[in-house]
Amino acid sequence: MGIENLIVFLADRYSRRGYRVYSSIIPDYQNKPDDWEGQAPDLLVIKGKEKKVFAVETVDTLEDEAKIILKWDNYNANHKIEFEVLVNDEEAYNIAKRIKNENKFKNKVTLMVSQNVHKRRSAFAHQTQQGRKQNIKRYVTIATVIIVVGMALGFFFKTSQNEIIDKRDIIQQTK
Repeated sequence: MGIENLIVFLADRYSRRGYRVYSSIIPDYQNKPDDWEGQAPDLLVIKGKEKKVFAVETVDTLEDEAKIILKWDNYNANHKIEFEVLVNDEEAYNIAKRIKNENKFKNKVTLMVSQNVHKRRSAFAHQTQQGRKQNIKRYVTIATVIIVVGMALGFFFKTSQNEIIDKRDIIQQTK
């Protein structure tokens, strides 16, 4: 499972929210908008005036630090767009953080484990809805049991109290 799953997950997520999605990694999308200058972004999402670029990096891509700095600087200076660096392991995260800090980039560096993303994408939403239905059934069953037991106990105590009162009346009458 590679970094591509992460990009596909994010592209699908933003697309469902009504964003226009561009990606140089995913063949289903256009590489970049017509007015984009420079290298095509890994992932660009646009909705109204909101624009966000995701730079997806791995340990291998981060090895060429000069290329990374040019890429990030292109997003940062030329387009004045919010951008986030996504990595999928701790080593890449630490390298990206170092490059960011040394070069005073204001972007966010996020560690996203693509395995967890894949699990959420594949069946998580359906499982959540199904799980909610099961939980509702459990809660209804528990509430019903509590009500029935409460009514039975109430009836038992009421009849027990009536028997005690009846026995007291019998005892008082015999005296």
